[in-house]
Amino acid sequence: MTQPPYPPSGPEPEPYPQQGYPQQPYPGQSPSPGQPPKEVELSFRLWIASIVVSLLGSILTFATIDDIRQQTIDDTLASTPGADPQFIENTVNVGLIVGLVFGLALLALEVFFIVKMRAGRNWARIVLTVLGALGVISGLFSLGQPGLTALTSGLSALILIAAIVTMYLPGAAPWFRQPLPSQP
Repeated sequence: MTQPPYPPSGPEPEPYPQQGYPQQPYPGQSPSPGQPPKEVELSFRLWIASIVVSLLGSILTFATIDDIRQQTIDDTLASTPGADPQFIENTVNVGLIVGLVFGLALLALEVFFIVKMRAGRNWARIVLTVLGALGVISGLFSLGQPGLTALTSGLSALILIAAIVTMYLPGAAPWFRQPLPSQP
């Protein structure tokens, strides 16, 4: 006998999902293979917002850079009488330039890590967690500063906390466990 004892009745069932119906993701899955879940997207936007607030704070600080520079020179000369004023001034100027270059390099790295986190790289999420924690600590120390510096530091710290937390929400976790695309 070559035929099955009970022939199938009716047409063949269509495989799930049926044509014309979009496949819905399971809870905890991203909406589509290339689209991050809403928690990751929110974290991405919060990271960008923290950068914008930090840049605003930096702009406000640089608006008074001459006062800060002169205060640093005066404090240094007062604490070390007999020091060469020209040497102190040059040292402070070099320190400001090195700080600016270092800050811009860190900003570029942070943007790189944010983009990689959004792409699902768990190592970037971990690096951002460490950088964010350092940013929160720095923001807390800056709360004692005068004027808008304290406001931008506090706001940036709050945004960083929210950005870190959203990277670890249950809906975001599967995004960081997805297999990496194979390289040809």
